[in-house]
Amino acid sequence: MPLKIHCFQHVPFEDLGHIKTWINKEGHQLHYTRFFEKYTIPEPGDYDWLIVMSGPMGTNDEDKCLRVHKMSSSMHHLSKKRITS
Repeated sequence: MPLKIHCFQHVPFEDLGHIKTWINKEGHQLHYTRFFEKYTIPEPGDYDWLIVMSGPMGTNDEDKCLRVHKMSSSMHHLSKKRITS
């Protein structure tokens, strides 16, 4: 059964490399939130796996960067939903 995989991508030069090769080979669905383009954050139930690419921010930059806050909220919501399911 194909997985719905979502990737948070922060900069255009990031690449999933071999992970993307595996996703395509296995026939899984891959969707992106590209924070360098106009974007929306998907609901946690919209995907099975979430891949978070690193980016040009540090762990203490959440208050400086709205997209880090939105990404953190989505990841927190997903983890709470998965734990209680």
